[in-house]
Amino acid sequence: QENDLMFGDREYLISSLPSEYAGSNWIRTAAESKSFIDPTLVTFTVTADVDVLIAHDDRILIKPDWLTSAWTDTGNDMTDDLTVTYSIFTRSYTAGSVVSLGPNGQTGSCICYSIIVK
Repeated sequence: QENDLMFGDREYLISSLPSEYAGSNWIRTAAESKSFIDPTLVTFTVTADVDVLIAHDDRILIKPDWLTSAWTDTGNDMTDDLTVTYSIFTRSYTAGSVVSLGPNGQTGSCICYSIIVK
């Protein structure tokens, strides 16, 4: 929701969010996970058919391969209270799928992505 915390390790708030994502489940990442460089940063299993969305920092001009090769840019954005804009990417998963997400794609002058499950 707007005005909710975005990250587990920072006090950044969501300032604008497209209405179709309001009320969705979120996985709150750590902003400092931006420095993680191994191939897999996050894994989780979905128990229903879902769309997983990644809100990815627009200051990262070259998006990571794992994101650009299998995800679709929705054309929607969200912003935080520091006026950082995040492009929202989506990918559909069926019940029982394991979702595996890679590193942020940049380690400085940015923030790690947020995860929405709808």
